[in-house]
Amino acid sequence: MNAIIVSQTNISVLYYTQVTVVHINATSKNAADDKLRQSLRRFAQSYPPPATVILVSGDINFAAELSDLRHRHNLEVICLHNAQAQTALLACAHKARRFDHFTADLPVVFLPKVSASSVIL
Repeated sequence: MNAIIVSQTNISVLYYTQVTVVHINATSKNAADDKLRQSLRRFAQSYPPPATVILVSGDINFAAELSDLRHRHNLEVICLHNAQAQTALLACAHKARRFDHFTADLPVVFLPKVSASSVIL
């Protein structure tokens, strides 16, 4: 997702739910993946066990990071993934669940329309 085109209202909602939105300039093919790997490593350095990491991705390229977080840093690792996720990725997590199954029972919530001028960050 391109963070530049996300509305200020949605950015505010994400901010208040403690979701960090970061825009990554596409300076290389895997710039966003590299930034996420860096964030995972920093998390492991900042939060000792029994901290929990939740990765929302089915990308096999994150298997090494998840394995490291689980076995070397002793963090609880949860992976929410797509239907195409490989078993090698899922084996690195303590718990793995398909994202569509995880969200299937959630109610649909329609946010009230907020004008950009009333949003305060």
